[in-house]
Amino acid sequence: MRYIFAQLLTSFLGYGVLLLTSGACPAKTLRLRRRQTGASLISTPSATSTTVATASATPSSSTPVDMSGSANDNIVYIGSSVDNHYRNVAAARKNGFRPLSFSICNISTTSDTAAISAAWTKATGPTWEISNITTLQGMSEFVDQLAGQGFVPTILAAAGSAANPFFIAVAEKIPGGYLANFAMSGVSTDSAPLVRPGSIQDINLQAQNRSLAPHAVAVYGSGSSADSKDEFSNIYDEETSLPGFHLHQASVTDEEIYVSIFSNTYVGDCEFKDGLTKSQILRGQVIKGKPISVVSRGQGDQIRYGLISSSVGAVVPRVWNEDHSGADLSQLEGTLRPFMTRNGIRFAQLALYSRGTEIARSSYSWTEPDRTDIKDLGNSGQFLLAGQSRSFVGAVVQAIIDDGIITLDSPAYGLISGLPTPADFRADQITIGQLLNSTSGYGESTHPENIMRSISSAVGNLRTSSVLERLGYVSYVYSRVKLDYDPGTRVYDSNYNWDLLAEICQKVTGTGFYSFLRDRVLDPEKLNVTQFATIPGGNAQDPETATGGNQSEQVVLEDDHLGPSAYNLLNNRLVPYTQSGNGMILEVSIGSTGLAGNAASVAKFLGSNALAGAGPRIGGVSRLSTVAGALSYAESRRDGKDWCLLMNSQNFKGDADPQSQLVDPINDFFTGVNTNVATT
Repeated sequence: MRYIFAQLLTSFLGYGVLLLTSGACPAKTLRLRRRQTGASLISTPSATSTTVATASATPSSSTPVDMSGSANDNIVYIGSSVDNHYRNVAAARKNGFRPLSFSICNISTTSDTAAISAAWTKATGPTWEISNITTLQGMSEFVDQLAGQGFVPTILAAAGSAANPFFIAVAEKIPGGYLANFAMSGVSTDSAPLVRPGSIQDINLQAQNRSLAPHAVAVYGSGSSADSKDEFSNIYDEETSLPGFHLHQASVTDEEIYVSIFSNTYVGDCEFKDGLTKSQILRGQVIKGKPISVVSRGQGDQIRYGLISSSVGAVVPRVWNEDHSGADLSQLEGTLRPFMTRNGIRFAQLALYSRGTEIARSSYSWTEPDRTDIKDLGNSGQFLLAGQSRSFVGAVVQAIIDDGIITLDSPAYGLISGLPTPADFRADQITIGQLLNSTSGYGESTHPENIMRSISSAVGNLRTSSVLERLGYVSYVYSRVKLDYDPGTRVYDSNYNWDLLAEICQKVTGTGFYSFLRDRVLDPEKLNVTQFATIPGGNAQDPETATGGNQSEQVVLEDDHLGPSAYNLLNNRLVPYTQSGNGMILEVSIGSTGLAGNAASVAKFLGSNALAGAGPRIGGVSRLSTVAGALSYAESRRDGKDWCLLMNSQNFKGDADPQSQLVDPINDFFTGVNTNVATT
């Protein structure tokens, strides 16, 4: 499981948090939103889940609930009195139900008036225990006592004042560690955050350092935040714009201060309905699918509820699959599987070629069966090639050199007409060869991720047509950015070198860059390489994007980060990194990053083309590249073998090292694969 943690908190609040060992698919990011001051939190192993549910019920809670149910039912009760809640728990245990969620409201100075809501599923699973509604001290004693018996806290609910809160918790007998804190506070994270010991920021850092994932959170107390509900609505839209993400859990104070966790686990189609009355829920008019989590807040007649429901009714576990053709690569499961499951990577491809002849290829997936929103496309799926896009730019440059149009010594900017006055006259000295060998003099300041949103703002949104957008990028850098070094004096691997080469190729050939690449390089070798669009569906005004490839064949790019859009400056909400939230517009950066393809096409291409620079194949060259939504590695070995590894995410744990954990063992294995080819 991969979780994102978002929250809106104000002063005079307390929080409880449970952080659990992330198991096979850890949390990567815990993000704080606006000004936070506290929380309770639990993290648990992501391997725990309930079975698929097939029916749901929402009985009245004025009396104990009929918890008999049939296999795989989901049941939710709302606003139950404390006594009836205890009866419901006993009946649920007797009839084979497992808890999914609890919520408490209508608390004053004691717990006698508490209204308790819960969601349950009838399924098998680890042994579980539930606390009575209890104080902070009672909660700590409950968790500590069960910890000695191998139990881990997994569900948390809280209500009441910050000084006198009441809790309910569930603990399950599952392997793995956890971190629990039931009385947290924090400070502003808007700028220059001060991480105070015991603050929620401190707990988040501890969780990341210990490979824990946020699993449950509860907010209690009072505060003031006029925009909190609207802000949560924005957060909800932003987080669920990430591919496959849904609201996992929410907790709300009486004053509608929201704390929430979002997850990319699969529960089917998911929906969150909020601000509901008991009568609306009991009439069954608002629930689509099966309830998996319940939220409540308020007092007396002002109590309101929220329900998270899904078409499946519980988390569907991931399943490992692999598909091989050619030479036996099954031994590499011991390399790929631990890395992918530990880091939550869903899809990967691996291909080995020798002089353009296929030796073996494999696809690997660790995903949920029958998932409809993130599909396993096997060996035919196209991944974002990231830095391997540069090899194809080099092949286009070589074709244009072979046509006698340019040379390696041609002044780069001199091949583009109509440019403004340069910010640095040294730019006019940059040659095609220097762009190819990364000695142009441009440094980090020209990376697309660093400046593309600024360019969009300065020259108008870049994304208008394939010609103007890349030319606008080039014109901006030429006229406003000074070189970091004299051309030809220092190697610096700037993405801009390759995007500039793509624009030059387009200018001197009089045709679109991808069109020329397709006609001269891809089609003759029957290579499956197209383009990735920044926004799924492409740009109707961009004929190259519209005809560049079938996006139904492209693997979903997964990344759990959000940022300001470089694609649409009018969008004030954060967008996924993979959709320009990282500052990069893939169509503009087609030369450095934006091509799409499968591992077999890359490995086959390298049989006759240089991996770095331009010209024919050269052995002993490799490139490892990561960008939002992709890891790509390619190598032309000295023994005549070429291989490529592609993955659909770069979100790795802090101790992950693709070079030592993937590349080196794969290379060791390939050394023993006999292809009967002469070395170079």
